[in-house]
Amino acid sequence: MVDEIEVVEEETINIELDNDILVLGDMKKEVYDTNNNGVVDNAEKVNNHTVEADVPEDAVFTDTIYDDAEIKQDIFNIKQEQATQNINIQTNASNISDLQTNKADKSEIPDVSNFITNSVDNLLNYYKKSETFTKQEVNDLISAITTMDLQVVQTLPTQDISTTTIYLVPKNPAETNNAYDEYIYVSNNWEFIGSTEVDLTDYVKNTDYATASTGGVVKPNTAFGSVVAESGSYKGVIYPTAINYASYEGQGNNYFISKGTLENVITGKGLVSNTDYANSSRAGVIKIAGETQLYTTAGGLLYAYPLNYSTYTSRTDYAFINKGTLENVLNARIGDINTVLDSINGEVI
Repeated sequence: MVDEIEVVEEETINIELDNDILVLGDMKKEVYDTNNNGVVDNAEKVNNHTVEADVPEDAVFTDTIYDDAEIKQDIFNIKQEQATQNINIQTNASNISDLQTNKADKSEIPDVSNFITNSVDNLLNYYKKSETFTKQEVNDLISAITTMDLQVVQTLPTQDISTTTIYLVPKNPAETNNAYDEYIYVSNNWEFIGSTEVDLTDYVKNTDYATASTGGVVKPNTAFGSVVAESGSYKGVIYPTAINYASYEGQGNNYFISKGTLENVITGKGLVSNTDYANSSRAGVIKIAGETQLYTTAGGLLYAYPLNYSTYTSRTDYAFINKGTLENVLNARIGDINTVLDSINGEVI
């Protein structure tokens, strides 16, 4: 069989193929590539698109070059946003995976199904809805409350009498601005419950001043040194004012004296207290110590106690002595001298 195969040269085969293409095909170069650039003329004009297929029928072809930088930037931004969304999707997917991996077991979740009920039941100060009233119920309860009315009549009625009305009957119809007697109808009878007249017998007016025999109001007399506090915690309290010694000397005997005035008078008169003791530079009070042997009479006179010789010798050098004490001392000392003389046979030494 190999021997029967006809061996044909390669060049001969190429020539035959070219001839076959020229005969069989209708897309000849001189028709579709007139500029001999290797590109079909019609395809070059429409940018490799087929008219009425992927290019609109009414498309306009032009040689104008447009700036598509903005469009490219928009496309870039869209792609960036899509990339970010993809990253977020991947992150969320990872988080979901972690949650699924680390999810708690149902047995580990505490039972809180009765939390709200227990919390409400444990409240100390609350009312259940069944224990409260609606606005309408409250209004109905208020409307059901029995209220008393007042009605002025000339005489007590004999019909259409209300048991929830206090009837006011004038004491004297002939007078005006007079008081009323108050009546209420109870158990088919009229009951007198009082009067609108106010009894001020035991009250005093602001002009009913107090006297030596009757009570009343008082008012301060600034001419006699009394004033009243107008404000503060002592509002309404009468108190005397403090004046200096010169003003005090010019007042009458009815003038009120305050502590401050008294202190000014003591200073003004040069008086001293029982603790203002006399010293070497000024006069003052003195006090008597038992060692000084001084005493005073009821009239305030100062005396020294008369002492016998024995008591005298026991006192200090600061003790006061009087004439009686001196005589007792002298007599005692003379007695001692006589004793000495007798002991030396009368000879005077």
